[in-house]
Amino acid sequence: SVPIARFMTQSQAIRRFVAAPHPRVVPVPAFRDNYLWLVLPLPGAGVAAVVDPGDAAAVEAALDARGLSLAAILLTPHPPDHAGGVARLVQRFGCPVHG
Repeated sequence: SVPIARFMTQSQAIRRFVAAPHPRVVPVPAFRDNYLWLVLPLPGAGVAAVVDPGDAAAVEAALDARGLSLAAILLTPHPPDHAGGVARLVQRFGCPVHG
């Protein structure tokens, strides 16, 4: 485990090499005890990516509330709580899936 102070220092060092504005990661509550993650690349871009969209309805609600479209899906592991919403989101948004 990395101490939080060291992690923050590493995080700040990484951001020096990425031009501003920086992407924002927004948690989206899903199921009873989990989160999905929206990645908002640029303010005003009108698009987002989602990480591990196990619950399509939660992702759609978060996107609709922000007036965004889905540009990409990013998958880590492959259990249903991570990938269960992929088919519905691809059907609605026609976005690529990376995993």
